Amino acid sequence: MACVKDYLQNRLKIYNRYGVKIFEASNYNNTWNGRANMGILKQDKVMPLGTYYYILKINGLDSIIGWLYINC
Repeated sequence: MACVKDYLQNRLKIYNRYGVKIFEASNYNNTWNGRANMGILKQDKVMPLGTYYYILKINGLDSIIGWLYINC
């Protein structure tokens, strides 16, 4: 698949291991810096070490679901 920047109409959602949504962005362009932009965990710190799950919805395509690991 090409770069997400090639698909202007998209929505990214990131969840912690408990299923709490910590990040959401429309027209996402690969700029997430590991910080929450919503919920009780919203602060100016990188999220704690661990596994996070994402759903990337691109208009006209199936959702892409996966995980990432923060290690810093």
